[in-house]
Amino acid sequence: MSPLNREQRSKCYLERDKYIQCVDKHADQAIVKDADNKNTFQSPAPCAELLKDTLSSCPESWVIHFQLQWGNERLKRLLFDQ
Repeated sequence: MSPLNREQRSKCYLERDKYIQCVDKHADQAIVKDADNKNTFQSPAPCAELLKDTLSSCPESWVIHFQLQWGNERLKRLLFDQ
């Protein structure tokens, strides 16, 4: 994907925000244990269509970054709430 112009970035961020709102709503499905019993991010099933929209508007590397950023922030909140 070529670099995004201002309009494309705005659309990307709009789609990201919709997707992240869905992930927040279904946060209990987003943090799962991997094979090593470590917490990891998994996109919630109810957010699948929004993830597709985000991937169609944003570079995949950005979407991965958005997901990692959300997961890191969520895990920090979980740790500090304990």
